[in-house]
Parts: sequence; structure tokens; C-alpha cells
Amino acid sequence: MATQRVEAAYVVAVAVTAATGMLTRTPWLVLFAVVVSLPFGLVAIVGYYVGYGLLALVPGANPSFSSGSGTVGPDGATVWSSTGGQAGWFVVLTGALAITLISVAACANVVLLRAVVRNR
Repeated sequence: MATQRVEAAYVVAVAVTAATGMLTRTPWLVLFAVVVSLPFGLVAIVGYYVGYGLLALVPGANPSFSSGSGTVGPDGATVWSSTGGQAGWFVVLTGALAITLISVAACANVVLLRAVVRNR
């Protein structure tokens, strides 16, 4: 029973760390989640980049350039206009993909560890 709690805490901690890193755009947190989820963390990273690349093939998902301009109105307010940024759905899906794959890697590590302990 205690072992299952530790395993669940490990998976939740990895998932929360990955989610926090993706939501705050903090690369070192995502990298930490991957390192803690090794060896399956490597598979998660490869899967993420493959998924990112496939999603980027959808027209309009991830343009290769962007432009923008700004003006100041008579009341002193700044008005910005930009085009060519990443599509909102693309940002959400790639973030969810990273969190999911890193979390699944942590679960796979638990299964692997159980198999190793059982075979000893």
C-alpha cells in the first residue's frame, strides 16, 4: 500500500512539474521533469518532437515569419497589431502533448520498476 502511494506521488509530481513548466514556459522545469522520468523520458521527448513536427505541418499552425506594428493614439494608449504568430490551438495541443507524454513516461517507469522488483 505504501509503495503504491509513493508510485502515485512520483507520477503526480512529474506531471505537475511538466505542466507547470509548459504553462509558465519555463524550459528548465520541463527538462527536470524529463530527467526525473528517465529512461522513458527520452522516448517522451522523441515523441514530443515527432508530434510537434506533424502538427506544424497543418497550414497556419506555425508560420515561419511574423510581423507587427504599433501606434499611439491621441489619448496616449498604445495599439499593437501582429500577424503570423502561432495558432492558439497549436500552442495548446503541443503543450498538452508534452505534459501527457512526460506523464506517461513516469507511469511507464513505475511499471518497469515493478517488473524489475518482481523478477528479483
